Amino acid sequence: MKKLFLMLTLVFAIVFSSSGVIAFEFSALSVKDTDRHWAENDINELFELGVMKGYDGNVNPDQNITRGEFAALLSRAFIIEKNRDYSFLDITSENIFYDCICALTENSIISGYTDGTFRPDAPVTREEIVIMISRIAGNENSYPIPVFSDIKKDYIWKSELAKVTGDGVISGFPDGSFRPKGYATRAQCASIILSAMKAYIPKGDESEIINSANLFLNNHFSNIHENLSGSAKDESEYVKETYKKAEELGYSVTNHISNILYPKMNQSGPFTVMEANYDVSVTINGQTKKYKGYSEIKLLTIGNVTKVYSHTRGIKKNYPINLTWEVFSSPPSYETPGVTTVSPTCFRVSSEKRSNEVVTEMYDENGKGLFFNSSLKQDYIDYAKSRGYEVWAMYKTDFKTYTASLILNSNTMRKQASDKLLEYILTFGLDGINFDFENMYEKDRGAYTNHVKEIAIMAHTLGATISVCVNRFEPTSSTWSMCYDRNALGKICDYVALMAYDQYSSGSRTPGPVAGMQWTEYCINTTLNEVKGEKLLLGMPYYIRYWEVKNSKAVKSYTFSMKDAINKINLFNIMPEYDGKYMLNKYKWTDGEKEYVMWMENADTIKNRVILSKRYNLAGVASWRRGFETEDVWYGIESELYR
Repeated sequence: MKKLFLMLTLVFAIVFSSSGVIAFEFSALSVKDTDRHWAENDINELFELGVMKGYDGNVNPDQNITRGEFAALLSRAFIIEKNRDYSFLDITSENIFYDCICALTENSIISGYTDGTFRPDAPVTREEIVIMISRIAGNENSYPIPVFSDIKKDYIWKSELAKVTGDGVISGFPDGSFRPKGYATRAQCASIILSAMKAYIPKGDESEIINSANLFLNNHFSNIHENLSGSAKDESEYVKETYKKAEELGYSVTNHISNILYPKMNQSGPFTVMEANYDVSVTINGQTKKYKGYSEIKLLTIGNVTKVYSHTRGIKKNYPINLTWEVFSSPPSYETPGVTTVSPTCFRVSSEKRSNEVVTEMYDENGKGLFFNSSLKQDYIDYAKSRGYEVWAMYKTDFKTYTASLILNSNTMRKQASDKLLEYILTFGLDGINFDFENMYEKDRGAYTNHVKEIAIMAHTLGATISVCVNRFEPTSSTWSMCYDRNALGKICDYVALMAYDQYSSGSRTPGPVAGMQWTEYCINTTLNEVKGEKLLLGMPYYIRYWEVKNSKAVKSYTFSMKDAINKINLFNIMPEYDGKYMLNKYKWTDGEKEYVMWMENADTIKNRVILSKRYNLAGVASWRRGFETEDVWYGIESELYR
């Protein structure tokens, strides 16, 4: 192992010291098909390392891995490079895994068969995995021969098996067997490869790792892309593209970082994960904006060489967020005390053109088209800025599954949308983008995460905050809930707005409130399993449904504002009754022919939701939508949120 490890150190330094010119192209920045898989974290780690590349972000975790694929994982993980060619009857230099196979063959880690073939497409066996990993590790430590029901005393590879199982890299099955001739899935191999790296590559010097992190952060904010590997290297192309796009539009962008602190640092074998806090100044055409930033930096150390392979960065606000969504073509005529952030619903990707809006036609690789519609105007920006509001412009679809699937699965179309968003951030000085894609296919969940990530990288380069709207986890709902990978989105985005409303939607057969209080608390608890509270915004409803009922069943529902609800109560002189089940006031009445019922939202219920958000130490609140509320709502939020 010592001789091979010295060679690996040298190759690591050579391979990652060179930098080529890469044409910018939107691609998969995250794994698309592992959400909630048992090996999700291991697969994501190998994906970030650049070891497991998959096929356009899909890694097919439960598919058996081939000999060629495993050779690629092993050679990439341990940085084993090809210096000479080898001949096999069934593989040529054009094969995608040829260099990896030659590299392992050269180092006597793998070999072909006696008939001169390699069989790259054949499934690799567990026995072959043990042999290859033990050869990389060397046999410096001896272990007792493991006891497996299907491993005999004269088993030829018993020393190799003892080594690898003794080091905790691979294990047997619950029934006591090892199944050496059995196959392994891509997910199982991801776990094995990571365990092998931690077992056989020693950790680096702490001070040198901190120096590498410092160098990386200063370079990153100075638009210098060195000291990178894996996903960090891929994502640096998005940063460079942002500067390039800004320059094309006539904008000069510079970033400066200062006061770097590392509150957390964890090492496991050659892997180091560091959290960093710092101050950032971003200057666009002479106008400077300052903010608090944070990063999660992952580094890999082999020998005395440390490279950053993953970097997630974000923006922190030092105050509770009070965001409200707006549907206005012009500034509203009234004030909203306590609001920190407004999100106008101004950017819509649709299958139709919207009248009186700025429309950009977008086409995918096959010529299929959509429209990017914008209703954002300068007078709205002027109004918001004059009142000290940050503007996080909403970016949404027309809520058609077809529309979302078309844009999310097209590199060309996503880049067109990205270019427009960057243009609007620069043109209007937007403070952020709020994603609100709803009604998506569950199969497009990974593609959506990927789109949010690529926009987040580029927006953060311009100092713009990224937030995303999600519904709570509900496994029975595919296009409403399971289309979101909340765990991944919570890591990528600065804030996640939980749409904690529509407990009873317009299509419900049973009448009920828009959001009962206990149900709202349940939504918070469920979402906190996936998203940190410091990033979570509690979405609150400013609208009410009243129901036409017959025999306690819903016949029809109507949606209206708080003011309209009050008018209805006054019109029929209705007295409330407290509904303990939902912790809301309930109103029943008849117009002489039909019976109606509704659960009221008002300043008190909204204030109670703010109290709930504070109880769980959430980042703040968000409200749908301004214009539906009564004026006293804002004073209640302000008094409670900032107490």
